[in-house]
Amino acid sequence: MSSPANPSASVTKILTEVRESKHLITSNRHSLMAAIFDETLPEQDRQEITHIIHNTMHGNIQVAQPKGI
Repeated sequence: MSSPANPSASVTKILTEVRESKHLITSNRHSLMAAIFDETLPEQDRQEITHIIHNTMHGNIQVAQPKGI
């Protein structure tokens, strides 16, 4: 039996991409909003998600469609 995917690793990858590009892909936005409810999410990741959501609301991070759509 295979082990479940590590959601924290996925969140970390999304956070890194957003930090570097200042763009949040729509599907990643939904993933981050769902991740915030994960009780196993490290506090540092939770704070960074909150920071990204705050910056998105204030226009510092742009929400974008994935390339190719």
